[in-house]
Amino acid sequence: MIYPSNKRELFFYYADWVMSHPRFGMVMVILILSSFTHDHILAGILFTLFSLELSVRIPLHLRKRRQSSIYRASLGGKMESLLLGMDIIAVVSLLTTVFHLEGLIGDLALIRLVRGLYLLRLLRIFRYVDLQSMIYSPTYGIVISIIILVSFFAQGIALWGIIIFMMIELVVRMIIMTSTIFASEKDKQIEWVLWSIDVVATVATVPLFAGNPIADSLRLLRLLRVFRPWVTIFRNLFNVIKEGSFMQEVNLVLLLLAVLSIGAGVGAPLVLPDFDYNKDGVVNEADNSVFTQIWYAFRALTDPGNIVNSSDSGIVIALSIAAVVVGVFLFSFFIGIGVNIVEGLMKKLRNEWMNINDHIVMIGWNSASPDIVEQLQRLALFSYKQLKLVLLYDDEQRPDGFKSDSGVMFRWGHFDDVAALERVSVRSATHAIVNVPEHVSPFAALSYAFLAQVSLRRPNQHLSINCAIPSHPHPRLPTYRHALQVGWDNQDYYRAATSLISQAEVKANLFKQVMFYYDYDQVISLLMISTRHGSSQLHVVRWDGYCVRENNVCYVESSDHVCRIEMAKMVKALFKRGVILMAIADASMNFDNVPNPQEIDEIYALIGICADEGLFMEQFEYVIRHADEFSDIQQKARMIELTPLALKSPMLNVVIIGRIGSLPLILKRLLAEYEMVLLTILDDVSEKEAKRVRQRIYDDLIDVEGALDRISLMVVRWDFDDMEVLEAKIRMANRIFIAPPEYVTERPHAIVASIVSHVISILDAYESEAIIFPVVNNRAHARTLQLELHRFGNDNRVHVVVPGEFYGTYIAHTSFHMQASKTEEDFRVQRILHHVFEDLMSEAGEDDCFDLHGFKIEGVLEKDPQSLFNALLDQGELWIGYRLKSNVNLEGWVHNAIVKAFPREVEGQCVRQEQIVLNPFSSPYYAYIWEEKHDDIVELVAIRLSQSEEELIDDIFF
Repeated sequence: MIYPSNKRELFFYYADWVMSHPRFGMVMVILILSSFTHDHILAGILFTLFSLELSVRIPLHLRKRRQSSIYRASLGGKMESLLLGMDIIAVVSLLTTVFHLEGLIGDLALIRLVRGLYLLRLLRIFRYVDLQSMIYSPTYGIVISIIILVSFFAQGIALWGIIIFMMIELVVRMIIMTSTIFASEKDKQIEWVLWSIDVVATVATVPLFAGNPIADSLRLLRLLRVFRPWVTIFRNLFNVIKEGSFMQEVNLVLLLLAVLSIGAGVGAPLVLPDFDYNKDGVVNEADNSVFTQIWYAFRALTDPGNIVNSSDSGIVIALSIAAVVVGVFLFSFFIGIGVNIVEGLMKKLRNEWMNINDHIVMIGWNSASPDIVEQLQRLALFSYKQLKLVLLYDDEQRPDGFKSDSGVMFRWGHFDDVAALERVSVRSATHAIVNVPEHVSPFAALSYAFLAQVSLRRPNQHLSINCAIPSHPHPRLPTYRHALQVGWDNQDYYRAATSLISQAEVKANLFKQVMFYYDYDQVISLLMISTRHGSSQLHVVRWDGYCVRENNVCYVESSDHVCRIEMAKMVKALFKRGVILMAIADASMNFDNVPNPQEIDEIYALIGICADEGLFMEQFEYVIRHADEFSDIQQKARMIELTPLALKSPMLNVVIIGRIGSLPLILKRLLAEYEMVLLTILDDVSEKEAKRVRQRIYDDLIDVEGALDRISLMVVRWDFDDMEVLEAKIRMANRIFIAPPEYVTERPHAIVASIVSHVISILDAYESEAIIFPVVNNRAHARTLQLELHRFGNDNRVHVVVPGEFYGTYIAHTSFHMQASKTEEDFRVQRILHHVFEDLMSEAGEDDCFDLHGFKIEGVLEKDPQSLFNALLDQGELWIGYRLKSNVNLEGWVHNAIVKAFPREVEGQCVRQEQIVLNPFSSPYYAYIWEEKHDDIVELVAIRLSQSEEELIDDIFF
């Protein structure tokens, strides 16, 4: 049955929220530090608090392991099991303080051991750091060096603390290494050999073996760890001195110092014949030595002002002043040289080779790059994985928008430089993203991507690559598989996947699709990358079976021919269990929708919307193996009246204010839907530029039969000020896009917001129902405008579009799953998901399987979700979610208190995304939302399953 919305499930939802928050970690660290006092009352209170925390954390961990196969296999899941075991030991050790057991134990060594066990509690900070990056960093290497050196003379509890730390560190390193894909077998063997040496040396550190010569010798093996970071530091220091030509300056200063010291020492007897040069309080033969006098002169120059305490001799005072002036002047040279050397060393260390594996390399930077990185971080957060991304940039100066957040690292150098690629460990990477520069010709963009591909594949033949390219790349020859095919490759050396993701084509699809379904970009983004814990995404899982058709009924049959169920019943049964089955695919990566696929006979993979791949597979296996339980699933249900959001008209009147780009591609897609398209462009361009824009669009459309007869194009010069011109052009429009002019670089969103204000006023005056689409550069600007419009109830007629964010989401989603594919079969399965998204994002056509759209709720919505799902499915609609008129989050003092105490990051999320729920019963929390906010639902989100428009209208209206 459908998930129950009980309080226990909601409790675990909020517990996961709180315990994964950094503020909770800070509170726990403070409590842990306070527990090192020996007050038995405080220890009792802390024991109770820590026990309560573990009583929640352990069931939560077991629940995640049970529900998510990804969590079970992830490094985070394995580390949590280890940390929970240490937490239990550490909390139990608190009882020695609570019950004064230290006095009863008697054995001082045993007491120290118990106290040392409690130090395990401090290791919980590992939950909040990137262990794999930290454990191989030079900083951590220096920390380990200090701990190792201290271990040679530490005693008592300090020694036991070091031993316990070393043992835990060895376990952590073992878990990390077993989860790491090394660049070569040699690298793997080296790491395991060093780990084995550390194990032997740590065992030899135990006080039981103290005084044993063999054990003492084995302890010295740990010094091998000390040399690793320092070798790196000294190697870079030598390179800095060598490259900076500092030896010439150093030699010059040293020679000058030598000349002054020797000259002053030789001339000293002539000026001060009877002087205490060796400062022993007696003037004797020793002061007449020329070496003593030279040594005195050297000290006077290198320690200016401190050689002579006081003197009545004017000559001594004058010489002392001269020594101070000259000495300070000389050593200012040393200080300047030293600063330059240190600065160069730090620069070298910041650009040092990285011991990192199984990561993503990003080459170059463009306007879409910040969105790609942000969405990759979000994917990692909701996938129980640690993002490991290294940006290789041409310049040492970091590009605008780049932030070195957790898991994101920066190196500089040219991608066609072998040394630069070695610094970012391309050999050990599993995926690369190439950000092709913008504002270059299509040929220059392809050339850049081609060279990047060849350079990256030289050290890593199997590296998969995504190229974020601004133009729309197509093979230049009919024999090419893709535009970056290497013509001389006759050995399939470059056969690893290379995807060119065109920003122009994605933008064209986006603008065309939002005209029909306004929240199209937000729903697709949610299907790719979740924004809330427990929400669903589109997943693909591997499964072998058959699609059998008998008497016009489609059945799903297991590969062993033992289990069988009618596909329509299976889809409805899975909905009850939190999974929306969307399509099936064969081994050739062809896919077909449900419940009546026409092309697929042998099933290779399943595509569906669910919270987790493990849950998907688990629920599917249960349904097909317990088909008898679902034989009575309701086949028909009472229909409700639904009104499509799409514009139904033979003519489309579009006004574009400013410049949005990709116009020829957008028009080609619109011509597939409308008989006539009226396009008016208002922009601050010269007449010559206006003619050029018109000619370029006509040239690009000339290959589409009849296109020029079905398009009316007008380019009007407008300076963003004459409201009379604006009024005349927009009052009859159906759709209005507002973007800043190309020349505006300073706060372009301000112009967009201002024009939106004027357009709303004009449309209100004419009672027009046109939909407005402001186009901005980033989500922060979009959210500001959305919140303002929402306050006054205009958010249903104004839909803010952020093309860069949508494009970045698509690249991040594709890259993340390509990087996560460890085998050829995993990669083939994930490519199916990529093709499904291409279908969802492309224009309608004969081969189009899916069409995303929405319905307005104008009557009373069916209360029974299963009945609603069944009815829509029978009419060719796959119901996948809904939109509320308010925020998805529950209201109430508990929720509000948690939000204030442990706020989540919301910047960068679309306001309308916060109102959308996909897969309404993927978790108990969303089942509770359905019950509590059912009356607030204003739209249903559905996917049309390859039906004609006429069939659809006949089905949903009565």
